[in-house]
Amino acid sequence: MSSLMVDTYTHAGVTVTLRQDPTPEHADPRDADNLSEMFVSYRGYSLGDHQLPAAGLPSISCPSCEGEGSEGGYACERCEGAGEVEPTLPEWFASEAAIAAMPLFVHEHGGISISGGRLVMLEDDEVKSKDTSSSSRFPLDAAGWDTSFVGFMISTEANIERLCGSARSYRDPGWLAEAFKSELAEYDRFLRGEVFGYIVAEGSTFEDSCWGFIGLDHARREANSAAEIVAEELGAEESERLAWAARDVETVEV
Repeated sequence: MSSLMVDTYTHAGVTVTLRQDPTPEHADPRDADNLSEMFVSYRGYSLGDHQLPAAGLPSISCPSCEGEGSEGGYACERCEGAGEVEPTLPEWFASEAAIAAMPLFVHEHGGISISGGRLVMLEDDEVKSKDTSSSSRFPLDAAGWDTSFVGFMISTEANIERLCGSARSYRDPGWLAEAFKSELAEYDRFLRGEVFGYIVAEGSTFEDSCWGFIGLDHARREANSAAEIVAEELGAEESERLAWAARDVETVEV
């Protein structure tokens, strides 16, 4: 497994090597359980959880005729009998049972980075045009030249209840905003390639490794814990060797 070494050091008397994960795709945090769902459209990439059309929103069942195509025996004027329409933004949120939404933005300049805007509680507020403006979303692109509005993070009562218990008790805007930002920050680190692994006691009988940690600090903590376990194993092995040596029995490594 070839990967770029990031750091090497000794912890608990054991050599630790941190490397970039050569197969970071297996660490995609959107494959785990998340409070939010990401609906994204961005050229050349498959981002988030669901792909939006390149233009507009996905069709939904016509709200006027509830997808029947007719009302009172006549073709529905809204969908002209098709049963589906391109929705307004509030209609699309309603079709997804969203209770909260956060606009998403991507900055691309060499690599890509993702960030979020204002959390909108949809019962009491709506997404405004300024919420989807690309300016001032990233510190290095205040004018928004390399920044694109790409979609939304949303959450539903059902998803909050599934992960947290009673949905009503977790509908505080401040709490939801922090939860969204935390998930978004994790995904941003993943997109920027901050996925690492460790090898401890490389080349020894007790060599151990693990991969797929998002964030160098996370990888370092796990590596140090692994090194401490290996140190205990090495200590136990040395104690056993000394015990046998006291009996004039020579041990050999196999």
